[in-house]
Amino acid sequence: MLVQDEIEIIPLSVIIPTYNRCIILERTLLDILKQTKLPGEVIIIDASERDDSKLMCEKVSDSYLNVGSKLIYLKAKEKGAAKQRNFGVEKATNTIIGFCDDDIILQENCIGMLWTIINMPECGGVNAVITNQKYHPIGIFSKMFYALITGKIFKDYSGKCIGPLICFLPDDKKNCPDFIEVEWLNTTCTLYKKKILPEPVFDIHFTGYSLMEDLCLSLRVRKKYKLYNACNARIYHDSQPSQGKSNTLLISEMDLVNRYYILKKVLKRNWLKNLFQLSLQQLFSLLTTRKIFNLDALKILDRFSAPSVITITR
Repeated sequence: MLVQDEIEIIPLSVIIPTYNRCIILERTLLDILKQTKLPGEVIIIDASERDDSKLMCEKVSDSYLNVGSKLIYLKAKEKGAAKQRNFGVEKATNTIIGFCDDDIILQENCIGMLWTIINMPECGGVNAVITNQKYHPIGIFSKMFYALITGKIFKDYSGKCIGPLICFLPDDKKNCPDFIEVEWLNTTCTLYKKKILPEPVFDIHFTGYSLMEDLCLSLRVRKKYKLYNACNARIYHDSQPSQGKSNTLLISEMDLVNRYYILKKVLKRNWLKNLFQLSLQQLFSLLTTRKIFNLDALKILDRFSAPSVITITR
């Protein structure tokens, strides 16, 4: 842990929803304490059935108080990532809101680098690079497919959100600038200015595992403000298994329903065209991941598929 003189407390409220991950959560909380810039408050919204996370937070809270910060534990009113985050925003007292998963490891000065960028006037939101989730350049076959459903070809797809909400991670290049503009943000480790957030922050449509609620929020914010990826602010996402991830049928259904909701309600796009694009995208995804067929020919398609497309990572 850093000594008191090396720490700056900043007007940032970090909100962390959690569910039955006491040990992992404790590691994340202690890791935040290693940062040179510390949030004024870290708010835990716990949907666990047990009390172990509560007892752990009571123990760790002294370490936060010792450096001038606060660790606030709250029992969730309702279970679900979006609902838990909304509850946390209601209780937040600072001008900048941070959303973090409970299973991340922050590299040195990660929060400080995010803090510098979020305070730029045109910036609405900024997130960190996830070092173990990489963007990979797209092959010819995928470019042809994306051109078919969007009518456009891009030289670089990194950080973009195209067509029926096909999202790509930022490219973690060597010698990149301090930040790059992107078209969407995840909530793995992300800061937003509180005054620009919608009400409610995450739509009530998103329930349970709340797949794509982060995309919905960032697309709303991007209508008026710029979104950035802080190239030197870095985290490792030690993604943990959960009940929500194990039900592949439910996840597939949620993906389709939530994707269509964002296209229709947030982006106001033509529903018939959306439906056609979504159908093609689902078929393409099934083919390139060999969920329907297991033919040698599909191995050729795999060479040109896009492994950088957004994936479930909580």
